[in-house]
Amino acid sequence: MSVLGQSVAVYPPDIRSIDGLIEALRTHPLLGCSTDAWVRGHGFDDSKFAERRKPTAQDLDKVSRDQPVALRRCDGHTMVVNSRALAIAGIDAATPDPAGGRIERDESGEPTGVLVENAAIELVEAHVPPDEEDPADRLAALDEHFLSRGLVGVTDLFATFIDDPLPAYRRAAERGLSPQVVIYPGWDALKSAAGSHIVPDLDEDDRFGRVKIGGVKLFMDGAFSDRNAWNEDPYPDSCHHGGQVAADDDLLEAVAWARHNQVQVAIHAMGDRALNHVIDLFGDEEPWMGEIPSIRLDHASLFTPAMIDRVNAARMSFGVISHTIFFFAEYEAYAANLTQEQFKNAYPIRSFYERIPHSALASDSPATAWADSDNVFISIRAAVERRAYDGSDIGQEQAISVGQAVLLYTSRASEITRLHNLGGIRPGLEASFVVLDKDIFTVPTHTIDSVEVSQTWLAGEKRYEA
Repeated sequence: MSVLGQSVAVYPPDIRSIDGLIEALRTHPLLGCSTDAWVRGHGFDDSKFAERRKPTAQDLDKVSRDQPVALRRCDGHTMVVNSRALAIAGIDAATPDPAGGRIERDESGEPTGVLVENAAIELVEAHVPPDEEDPADRLAALDEHFLSRGLVGVTDLFATFIDDPLPAYRRAAERGLSPQVVIYPGWDALKSAAGSHIVPDLDEDDRFGRVKIGGVKLFMDGAFSDRNAWNEDPYPDSCHHGGQVAADDDLLEAVAWARHNQVQVAIHAMGDRALNHVIDLFGDEEPWMGEIPSIRLDHASLFTPAMIDRVNAARMSFGVISHTIFFFAEYEAYAANLTQEQFKNAYPIRSFYERIPHSALASDSPATAWADSDNVFISIRAAVERRAYDGSDIGQEQAISVGQAVLLYTSRASEITRLHNLGGIRPGLEASFVVLDKDIFTVPTHTIDSVEVSQTWLAGEKRYEA
């Protein structure tokens, strides 16, 4: 969250229209300061907008025509920029779509300001001046927030918003950031930093300690909420299947590097075709990480029973990390973008729990369409009740118990991510735990999201009290 810096949050349920989004962006502290200062925002979900569309450059020009304005969608896969930002980046009707990305255009071929996937987003991001503030200070400032949420271990699954993330996080730890941190830099960013050279190897110090590199991250596809997840079947009322983002050569190269450096590969894969493609590529290969998964299937959204059979039969050791917060917060988008059959196979958390030992739940905060997405009790309630924020059924047959949901967020998560000595209370662990204000196992399930952390203990020391 801290890497978003001076960025205005425009998440639902707070922002539900383009007009409301514009008003929120007008509160940016740098608006009106300098024509070179970027006005940034993050978190919009157009599926909840009264206008039922994405904002465009024309809309963001109402915030400013003199300053560049850049706004990330909640899922992180789309950015919208104003006319000034397009001009700075040199994007016009003649600009071709980059490989793995798309520049949306109007009927005349002019860019609308909507940039889809990281390859297109980077056309603009490359022109944003570096932040002069040390990111370690912003990371350290998150400590109170993390501890108030009871988070004693976190993973950064796309640590490319910060240059040299490992030193930055370690400086933050020296300045007061308490949780253990496992970092997964983006493979594209590592290659870009290396330039024409081979991506450098990690040393032992990089891979161990309270703050460490856990692996590298790649994107197999986009998101369901924007119809960019890669599916076997087309989206409803469409011939569009989504598409592949990372090239096979990049995937193979990243896995070879991770194997050599004894770290994981985390692959964003939401659609069933994306997930099957990863299993096709690596299912028969020898794993390299011992007792923990070598390859993480992150988000793992559309997952049939047959695909679970494939994971269990594979020679490769796969971990499956999924969510309930997406289904909970983005119900309208999933209802519109999945067929009835796909809906039944979306986020099968009970099947994951029962059939895949290396499975866990995660928040994906802040790339989630909910202002309070790193509140684990919202995700636990959604896992137990399998109902969206508006009460809609999101797959009752895949509901799990409170205890099972807690395990997916604690011991199972720590095992997959190498968060050492966390995830339980027993001899040999580091005595990091939380005290809650209510008994999560006995409160009515519809009130689980009202449970709060009273105390957070880290390595036997009380570090937070409400």
